[in-house]
Amino acid sequence: MSSRKDKQEALRAEVRRLEALPMARLAAEVMIRGFGPGGAASRRGRYAVHVDDIAKEFGFDWLSYDGDLYMRLSELVGEGLQVLEHQSLIWACSGKETQNGGIGYTPTRRGRAALADNALEQALRGAGGEPA
Repeated sequence: MSSRKDKQEALRAEVRRLEALPMARLAAEVMIRGFGPGGAASRRGRYAVHVDDIAKEFGFDWLSYDGDLYMRLSELVGEGLQVLEHQSLIWACSGKETQNGGIGYTPTRRGRAALADNALEQALRGAGGEPA
């Protein structure tokens, strides 16, 4: 298999893995990769992150892959973000809160505390599926 074909298969496998997760577990992965230590937000300072910023944290860049498959990864990240927002762990922001404009996400005080206290499982309990 070619390198590009191998990368496509890796992305396809990751999308399948994420699709199989209960919503609470998907949300926990998105929270950690987006806002946890070493995540997308840690490199952006105080600025909010976008869906694509978090999708890249799964190891795939949209320029290198099948657009439809990468879009599915982005949609899964969006689903995780929605769960996090419904649990008051993040909030959607736009304008001056985001570095590049558009809609971004940033953790709430509750979200930052859940990350700091390693309490995402408790914070996501009842968020659809088994806890993180």
